[in-house]
Amino acid sequence: MSNTELASIPEKNPNEQTDVVFLYALSVESAPLEGMLQKSHKEDWHCCQLTFGRLGDLRAAVVQTGAGQKKAAKSARRVLNRLRPKLVYSVGFAGALNPALERFQILDPLYPMNYQPTNIIDVATSSDDKKPWGLYTADHVVAKLSEKSRLFEKYGMDAVDMETDAVAEVCQDCGVELRCVRIISDDAKEELPPDIENILNQNSGAEQWGAALGALFRKPSRALDLIKLKNVSVQAAQTLAEHLVKALEEAQ
Repeated sequence: MSNTELASIPEKNPNEQTDVVFLYALSVESAPLEGMLQKSHKEDWHCCQLTFGRLGDLRAAVVQTGAGQKKAAKSARRVLNRLRPKLVYSVGFAGALNPALERFQILDPLYPMNYQPTNIIDVATSSDDKKPWGLYTADHVVAKLSEKSRLFEKYGMDAVDMETDAVAEVCQDCGVELRCVRIISDDAKEELPPDIENILNQNSGAEQWGAALGALFRKPSRALDLIKLKNVSVQAAQTLAEHLVKALEEAQ
């Protein structure tokens, strides 16, 4: 990040420490929780976009890091160094590798994760039976059924995302407690549209819409797939936000 970019990032008053930071990859994931913040305002830090506000008595920041480990790590380190939060959540969508997981199922740990500087992180216990779940962090969108099956057989992990491993390493370096909550957006029997990686790799919501329109222009028959993807994303994001707010309320 350049000196000009650093100068544009506002310094935070140490007496106004952020209690909790939510790190999302994409705006479609973070939008519902941003809307639930009270007395909110937005800031653009170039590497990421932040929405500050309150969730009950907690001072919160909802951050859009961009998709992938590189963007997530850069944004997480900048945010943690500036805001000094007490707690970080790595949140958003995950694809199921375990065939037993269903779409919109929430994987939620009630304890801090065991940080490990590897690609495989044991994350979560289900809210139903306390069975531990596992999350694999990939360096690309795992879209095909064959790859989902291969990863499940090879690693035994239940779900996959593209950011949590990098976020965990940053939190470990900074000595900040990390929790991970993910909602299943596509199950192990579902193959994602072939254009999804290009759409997710765009830097803004507007650019993502542009990539989606480009995909439609090239192949109009994909319209139903993209509409379904949008509807699933909106419902998953809303369900996850409601779960997070409820969990925080019960913890206070």
